[in-house]
Amino acid sequence: DKIGQGMRGDPSSALLEVLDPSQNASFVDHYLDIPVDLSRVLFICTANITDTIPGPLADRMEFIRLSGYIMQEKVQIAKSYLAPNALKETGLSEDDIVLEDSSIESLIRWYCREAGVRNLQKHINQIYRKAALNLVRADADADADTDTIIDAAAEKKEGAVDADKKQEEGKENKQKKGLGETL
Repeated sequence: DKIGQGMRGDPSSALLEVLDPSQNASFVDHYLDIPVDLSRVLFICTANITDTIPGPLADRMEFIRLSGYIMQEKVQIAKSYLAPNALKETGLSEDDIVLEDSSIESLIRWYCREAGVRNLQKHINQIYRKAALNLVRADADADADTDTIIDAAAEKKEGAVDADKKQEEGKENKQKKGLGETL
């Protein structure tokens, strides 16, 4: 599936010559300009998609289809490697986020149906990045609320402004600073 004709020639033609039993005993390497007997060599080619392999080349090959990971293997890979890696990349601690087995299974079943785990890794990284963002936003909101409460207590202690009135002003200031409130 990665065979393509470029400026250096067509690799499928060279493979066709190498895999042809009538020609591979007298194959000549044009780079070294020496004959090489390839009749006793076993060639292993890999491909993700076999539809793009030219017909004459496919006729000289034997296809062995290998299945991908099963669900339990993907869950173990996610728990043992992908999730800890995403945890380290985002700077979260294990207390900040928990990825349940059932969540991983749902993710695999509904969003990552390919044979490998590349897409699963992308989704897990996305989940951890979103959790880190939510954690930062929650900390920012908690800091803003704490500042308002501390300011209100200080004002009430001094007797200058009533605490309820100060909290209302704090909410207005919070909105002025660009922090939006959602319904």
